[in-house]
Amino acid sequence: MSSEEDSATEASAAELDEATTTWFTTFCTGLADIGRYAQPDTAGQTLTEAQSTVVTAYTGLSASAAKAAGALQGTQPPTITDGDGLAAGFVTAFQNLADVYGRGAQTVAALTPSTEADLKSAIDAVEEEAKGAKPESMPDLDPDVESAVEQLPECSKLGL
Repeated sequence: MSSEEDSATEASAAELDEATTTWFTTFCTGLADIGRYAQPDTAGQTLTEAQSTVVTAYTGLSASAAKAAGALQGTQPPTITDGDGLAAGFVTAFQNLADVYGRGAQTVAALTPSTEADLKSAIDAVEEEAKGAKPESMPDLDPDVESAVEQLPECSKLGL
């Protein structure tokens, strides 16, 4: 990368105002925390252990999504085109995820599975419902805004 490209990247990152920087930093921090609970590894576990692992992951995902929604609600929306809509959409999506995975944890915890297929069936049902609750991908942002967001330390590893 040439020094000319370096300065262009730095300029893009500097273009975000404080409200927009704070909102995206809060968003990315929440998204990264939620990601810690995605796809729990149950390889080599007994059925009871796998059930417990999934319940723990769903409980954590629910709490993390609720925390992210609350953090975004308490943060001024980004001052970009349709920033209010973007902020409201992600708050709702995170609240929906918290609800789906919270109920999913209770459902999986209440199971008395006799086979791995029983557990997988319950997990598949929760995941199918979660598909409808998950936030849409990041809407198309102005390329300069997108570039600046990608430069934020909290967002740089998420591949938005």
